[in-house]
Amino acid sequence: MFKVLIVEDEPPIMRAVKNAVENADDDFSVERCCINGKEAADILEKEDFDVVITDIKMPLMTGIELAGWIYKNKPETMVILLSGYQDFEYARKALEYKVFDYILKPVSKDKVKNLTERIKTELNKNSSVRTIRNGEKYIVVMLACAGTYLLRGSDVLMPGERFWADDTINEIMNKILLPSEQYVFFNTNVQTERIIVISTDTIKRQEVIVQDFASNLKGSLPVTIMYMAGVKFKDAGKSVPVLREQLIKRLILGHSQIISCNAPTDTFDNMANPYSKEDIELVASAIRKGNEQSVKESLGRILFSMRDSQATQEDVIGLLNVILDTYTLNYPDKLKRKNSSVKREIVTAVADFTSYEALLEDTASIFMTLRSNKID
Repeated sequence: MFKVLIVEDEPPIMRAVKNAVENADDDFSVERCCINGKEAADILEKEDFDVVITDIKMPLMTGIELAGWIYKNKPETMVILLSGYQDFEYARKALEYKVFDYILKPVSKDKVKNLTERIKTELNKNSSVRTIRNGEKYIVVMLACAGTYLLRGSDVLMPGERFWADDTINEIMNKILLPSEQYVFFNTNVQTERIIVISTDTIKRQEVIVQDFASNLKGSLPVTIMYMAGVKFKDAGKSVPVLREQLIKRLILGHSQIISCNAPTDTFDNMANPYSKEDIELVASAIRKGNEQSVKESLGRILFSMRDSQATQEDVIGLLNVILDTYTLNYPDKLKRKNSSVKREIVTAVADFTSYEALLEDTASIFMTLRSNKID
């Protein structure tokens, strides 16, 4: 929600502007109204607003003078000038004080709707430097995953479980946080992960802490950190499913990452597969012939291409399942195991990932169990 202060010395116009703003966009709330720039400056000294819409011609302190005061004292606040006067001097001063826009009376609903859309775009773009307002608890929520993830329950001891065995998080937080900053962390039902919630003064500071946390992690495993900054404390729980969804889509095997989920994008949806149908057929054929060295060579070419293209964990599992399904379709009479049990082993092998070389050894061994020894 974006907080708006309206400064206008004519009450009918003040009410009209207030109604127009609040009817234009539910994300804007007119929290205060006042009748001159001096009163507005007094309010702004005690309280923060995202947007100030101010008339130019007012007693005690004009809108231009108020814009200058805001420019010096509250530079993160966006200023909109409102006037019935088309005057170059006003426009020149508006540019000097970096006023966002200048609108002429009468203000129509369409003008305000267009304005709020542009304001929202600009405020969201600059959200990393917006101060957290009014003492309302805003936090950053991090999902930190060591190594890979495992979506289903398993008895396998994943490498990432050992990563968090020591009091790693407490040590790092005590090192990087200021005395006024607070944090809490939680285990999830996936032992390779931790959820970390941090309360700070600004969103910019939240993002600095995420970077500092990542740079202080020690260990042989890559760590993927998904985070959402500027979250209301009461909405912390709602952010976790978003972080989890993006982790599943975007975790790259063998690479550490820090990814903001404030505006999540499906980065890998259009990534071209670095292998062909013929590559898959070669692996399936090698499995049928029972030549483990050939399986490793043909499978290795594909896996190392996936590594070079920074494939996601999801993509690697998809590749291995395609190989399995291709073998099943091409050589049904040469199959001695059910696909479902083999796919569980593939998921476990990827979950136990430490390197592509180790993954090649594990998956080649799994594929070699597919072949039936029936005589042709």
